[in-house]
Amino acid sequence: MFLKEVGDIIHDLVGPLGNPGEITYYGRVCIVGGGVAIASAYERARRLKDAGNSIVAIIGAKTAKSLIYREEFRSLSNDLYITTEDGSEGVRGYVSDAFTELLNSGKRFDLEVVSKYLSLSYSISHMYYYACECYDCLEHYG
Repeated sequence: MFLKEVGDIIHDLVGPLGNPGEITYYGRVCIVGGGVAIASAYERARRLKDAGNSIVAIIGAKTAKSLIYREEFRSLSNDLYITTEDGSEGVRGYVSDAFTELLNSGKRFDLEVVSKYLSLSYSISHMYYYACECYDCLEHYG
């Protein structure tokens, strides 16, 4: 890629690569996604719900205007938490703040799926981090 000039054509591009995440029954699942990652998190949440899981979703964006899939998550989730950086909808802050608050309150999940690294000092049951923004490849840390 570094040899390409502006305007050069890339003939083939392959991705994402990795291992697809397993969709099965876990029980109580927490899905965390922010910004454009919400769209892919919704598909993962929908498939996990279809497998019989209870879905707790945390979604967030910079502003209420930029928050996507709000109504879809409302109809899908057993519990929905919304954050915006400017406080225009839901709680002011980040999805990581809401996730930390849930864990501090004693809530536990059989599976947590997050779209980025969250700095946490918890022992979490099964934590999956998405390795790509389309959420088709997962790495398991836990």
